Amino acid sequence: MRTISLVTALALVAAGAARADVTVYDNEADFIANAPPVVTTTFDNLPNFQVRGMLELNGMQLNTQGIWQMPGICSANRSLGANSIARRHIGFIKPNGAESSVRAFGLLVTTIAISPPGDYQATVFTADGQTMVVDIFGVTFEQPAYRGFVSSSPITDLIITAVGGSQINFCFDDVSHSALR
Repeated sequence: MRTISLVTALALVAAGAARADVTVYDNEADFIANAPPVVTTTFDNLPNFQVRGMLELNGMQLNTQGIWQMPGICSANRSLGANSIARRHIGFIKPNGAESSVRAFGLLVTTIAISPPGDYQATVFTADGQTMVVDIFGVTFEQPAYRGFVSSSPITDLIITAVGGSQINFCFDDVSHSALR
C-alpha cells in the first residue's frame, strides 16, 4: 500500500509541474485546421466607430492607451486599429462579464509600414502561469503576418507590442478564438 501511495504522490507532483504546450502557427489555414472550432471576426460588417481605452467584442476585451478605430489605418480592408502605438491587450470575457479563457487564438497583424518593416511581439499568457513571447518580425503593408496559438492550458491573455527601433502602428484582422471556457 505504501508503494501505491508513493507512486500516486509522484504522479501528482509531476502533473502539478506540467506546463502548457503552446503551438504557434504562422499560417491561418494551418491554425484553423489544427485548432478546436473557432469563430473568426473579420470586422467587415462593423459600423465605423471610435472607442477610448477598452472595447468588448465577440467574447474579447481589448485594451489600449488611446482610441480604438474602425476602420483602422492599416489596410484597404476593414481592420481594427488604434490611434496610438501603445501595446494592445486582449483578454476574454463571458457574456455576463466574468473573466474567461480560450484554447486557441489567432490574428492577422497588419501595418502601414512599407520600409522599414514593422516588428512586433505577441506575449501569450496561459492559466498555468506560462508566458510565451513570439516574434512577429518583418511586417509590411503588403505582407501582413498571421499568428495562431493552440494551447494545452487555457489562454487567458495576449499582449501585442511594437518593438525595435522603428516602432510602427499596427492593426488586427481575421481575429479567431475557440469557445470561451
